[in-house]
Amino acid sequence: MTESPQNVDAVSPTPPVPQPQMVPPHVRMRAVRAIFVCALIPYFAYLAWCLYVLSVLPNIAGTHQNLIPLTFASSGMVLLLIVGMMATTSRHALKDRTATRYGKANAIGRITLFLTPAFLLSLATPVMIVREPALPLDIVKFSPEDGVDLVAPVAITFSVDRALAVLARKGLQPISYFWDLDGDGKTNEETLDPQITAYFGRSGAYGVSVDITLVDGSARRVARRVVIPKAVYSVDPVEPIVDQPVTFSVENLVADTEMIREVRWDFDDDGKVDEIRTDSKVTHIFSRTGVHRVSAVVLQENQTQQTFRRDIEVRDPPPQPFDILLVSEPKKLLSPPPFGTIFTLTTDEPLREVEWDFADKSPIVKTVDQHRVGHTFDVIGSFRVTARARSKTGDTAEASALVQIVEILRIPDLTFDGFPAVVGNKITGEAPLSISITPNTTLPLIDFSWEAPGATSVGSAENALQAIYRYPGTYRLTLLGSDPEGKAMRLPIAVEVKPPSSVVTFQMDKKSGVAPFKVRFDASQTVIPGKTISGFEWIFGDQSTGITRKQGIAIEENTFEKPGKYPVKLIVYTTTDETYESSSTVVVLPPRLDACFIPSRKVGKMGGKPFGVSFDRSCSSGYLEKIVWDFDDGSQSDDLATRVVHVFEQPGVYDVTLTVQDSTGARSTTSQQISIEP
Repeated sequence: MTESPQNVDAVSPTPPVPQPQMVPPHVRMRAVRAIFVCALIPYFAYLAWCLYVLSVLPNIAGTHQNLIPLTFASSGMVLLLIVGMMATTSRHALKDRTATRYGKANAIGRITLFLTPAFLLSLATPVMIVREPALPLDIVKFSPEDGVDLVAPVAITFSVDRALAVLARKGLQPISYFWDLDGDGKTNEETLDPQITAYFGRSGAYGVSVDITLVDGSARRVARRVVIPKAVYSVDPVEPIVDQPVTFSVENLVADTEMIREVRWDFDDDGKVDEIRTDSKVTHIFSRTGVHRVSAVVLQENQTQQTFRRDIEVRDPPPQPFDILLVSEPKKLLSPPPFGTIFTLTTDEPLREVEWDFADKSPIVKTVDQHRVGHTFDVIGSFRVTARARSKTGDTAEASALVQIVEILRIPDLTFDGFPAVVGNKITGEAPLSISITPNTTLPLIDFSWEAPGATSVGSAENALQAIYRYPGTYRLTLLGSDPEGKAMRLPIAVEVKPPSSVVTFQMDKKSGVAPFKVRFDASQTVIPGKTISGFEWIFGDQSTGITRKQGIAIEENTFEKPGKYPVKLIVYTTTDETYESSSTVVVLPPRLDACFIPSRKVGKMGGKPFGVSFDRSCSSGYLEKIVWDFDDGSQSDDLATRVVHVFEQPGVYDVTLTVQDSTGARSTTSQQISIEP
């Protein structure tokens, strides 16, 4: 047995301490890089996830709500992971005795800077995605988002329906809406409806907002900015209807209407001025549907001139569930104030009620049993009167009329030409009373028209009045005058028609003319007080001109073939066997005398045979009593036949002459040449 060597000092030696094996630096660096790269992939994926969630939440439509729980869970886990990583990294850095103080701070700073974006997103994302989205104020008509430029004046409809959908998901219900339509911070209108239509008359930028009051006592403000880059004249109604009046106005285009010298309107884009007005408004009626380009040239007192053009789409009336018609008395609704009118709504549909809106801030009137109302307009302006008729089945139809109340037009030198005379704004005469009067004034550009209710017939009511009143009574004419400045006057003229003193009377549409002369006779104005008429007999002519008898109250046509003076007698018979007479005279003039004839041929060869030619005088005019043909070969003819034939025996040139003569002895001659070769 071998003994272990002994220490000289007899002390046992200490065994050697094993040294840890050191990892080479390059291997260590590669491991760190691999760990770092592996950490970067989920790190940046998490950042992208947070950014995606923030981009889709919150939203107006309320979609992607299923991402909220997942986002809360992932954000919480990442926060815990980040806190753990930062704590571990900081502890290791602080225990590293080989690192300097600066190195430790640098290591902690770098890891903190690296983890800060994820830390902040983990805190902010859960808060941001559950917040209330920005509430929209939408334009649901004439939307600029559709690429359509807004042009004033324009009616724009705003809606907060989408905003209400957002609030409803949070259990919030609205109570009322306070609208600020011009951006001045003051409420223009309070409504219970989430939509409102605002009228913008001028170009510019407008801040529109609405405060929504909620049931929980809170409120929300929704706002947007509306830019209207251009402005043109206004149109009322906004959607014109064919055959209904449309009012155009340039009032919104000028700062002061007193500066308007004149406005030239062209309603059919033909380059010609249709109407010149010295005020800001004009009324026009389109007779056909479609798009009409209307232009207005505005000349101001400061010598400036502006031209405005706009396409107006004229539509057919909207379909109604049943036919209705709005009739006014008077028919022309133009007058200075006060102006009393009567409106009547006619329809075959049984009605439950009618609502009358006179558009002049007066209360809406409802009628149930009768559909006829009267109203007086006291202020100047244009008012569209609307009647909404509700049938017993619940259907609603609408009819409207435009009333224009303007400044009074004064015509101090107004006079009347014609018959009967207008004395003290009164006309007096016997039935049947025929009126033919024309107003006169030295004022320029005055348009006149007449209203003649109660007249039996009206031939003309523009400027000159032609009317007949067949029955006794008291009537009222109205003269309506207007000028380019938009002023108007209504002058009432009393018409007193007295009972007729004459018994029998008749009218002829013409009293003289050229033969053959056709005349219409009418005895419908004949009135025999206290008698019943049983028949009418007409006697035309006498022993010298020939007698013709006809029956009836009117003779549509009696023809006088020959010139002369024809007595006309009307005999009226009554049921008591009495007769009454009236007479007149028709003068028939001879027609213009003109000789004319057409030969069948003018040139030819005899060829050894007689040469025959036919002459036709039917182109001659006048009442012919004598005819003479001279054939220039020594022979003549007075044959009254329309066509005659003559045979020339020898070749030569012949001047054939026709002479015609009427009953007055007047003559007319014409000739033509006939050339005959051997």
